[in-house]
Amino acid sequence: MDLHESLKGKSTIDGKIKFYRHISKVKKETSNWLRGIPKNGIDHSRRLEDYLNRLIPDDLKKKFRPAEVFILLYAVYSHDIGYKKDDGTIEAEDHPERSKQKILNEPATYLFGDFPSMAEEPPRAAQAVAEVCYGHADESICPLNHIPNRFPDAYLCPDLLDLRLLVALLRLADEIDQPYIRLGPLREHISLVEVGTDIVRWHWEDLGRNAGVALEEQVQKTNKALKVVNDYLYLWGLPVRTVVLEPSLMDTLPLPIEPKDYKAFIPKHYIPPRCQDESGEDKGPLHDYVHHWLNDPKRRLLAVLGDYGIGKTSFCYKLASDLMGSQWIPIVVELQSVRKKGWREVIQEEVDSRTLLILDGFDELSLTFDKKTVLKEIKNLSHTTGAYPKVILTSRTQFFRDVEEEKETLVYRVIRSFKRGHRPLTYPRFERIYISPFDDEQVRQYLTLSLRGKAGTRFLEPDRGEGF
Repeated sequence: MDLHESLKGKSTIDGKIKFYRHISKVKKETSNWLRGIPKNGIDHSRRLEDYLNRLIPDDLKKKFRPAEVFILLYAVYSHDIGYKKDDGTIEAEDHPERSKQKILNEPATYLFGDFPSMAEEPPRAAQAVAEVCYGHADESICPLNHIPNRFPDAYLCPDLLDLRLLVALLRLADEIDQPYIRLGPLREHISLVEVGTDIVRWHWEDLGRNAGVALEEQVQKTNKALKVVNDYLYLWGLPVRTVVLEPSLMDTLPLPIEPKDYKAFIPKHYIPPRCQDESGEDKGPLHDYVHHWLNDPKRRLLAVLGDYGIGKTSFCYKLASDLMGSQWIPIVVELQSVRKKGWREVIQEEVDSRTLLILDGFDELSLTFDKKTVLKEIKNLSHTTGAYPKVILTSRTQFFRDVEEEKETLVYRVIRSFKRGHRPLTYPRFERIYISPFDDEQVRQYLTLSLRGKAGTRFLEPDRGEGF
């Protein structure tokens, strides 16, 4: 049963807009809407329609209201129009939000001119399609359960429409097409996406270990992204879909890397630091604070901040050393290497539920504070590390010109959008904790260790008249 064909003879309540004919017009216009978008152009939309015809069982297709099929196909061919910004440049970041705003701001451009609207509001049909287009964003940006499942549009259909179901189906098809739109030159070596009952196979040419590993990483990301979608669609009787490579990569995967000896990187005379919050209130030993954070499943991202030379790197290696052999698998990455090699080369995503990723030196990503560059890097960091259950990031406080820039980078960003008030940032918020400067007792401990015995005390109390 073909989704588009099922719309023949179906129309709006007044019979003026024929669903089949209108979707045919949308498909024709999509070539213009998506012109200049290389990876997410018309071919991508056509593949998604084909996937949906194979993914959705005929018995479920029969349960769809014609208006729901109409909205779904409309979104299939318009969900990526936001890739093209108003100035003509192509940008993936925030494109689902731009797709939504384009439809709401210019409904006639996207063929909603004949649909009735009230006052200055876009037509309800345009609002429904815009919502489904925005819904294909990442779950962290647009949670599936925030999409309405009882959407009223009396002109399209007398019944309430389930936009949440349509978003889940669009996400499923979109994720299945990932090898064609995410893997650069490797996409040419994916010969087929085969949709089975519960297994989706990406058929690929064996180009060696490196190519296979890149594909396997995308498989893992795709299956992770599909978890929420699968959970929801299972309630509708759809099987849980899992993506696999064909042929399997088992014979070409690299051998596990031996655990690093982090103890070798710890200074000889390490003094455990204390920490404080933004107001300066003492929060006790930093190691204790981080262990409490590790044990709280609701807290995923932690920024450890401090002045130059205060001991951030030493703390990273001491924490990693202490955690070896525990329930956590620590991985320390010095971010200065990202500037030379790039995120993907530095951070290897061999992740399980126990991995703690420790990223040392956010300030090393850029030699100077350029707000646009820094905000781009924090989003790159978020996208690259999204699969990790726990992430610690360190940075010098002096890297940020003031507290507001620190907050804007790590905690929040406010953007005004069309009739939406304030929109939250598109990357996760970091909890912040600050390394406290040494107090007198810690200074004494360090000098005693480094200068050996009483020499440290004599250094602190020179007025006693005792020489070294």
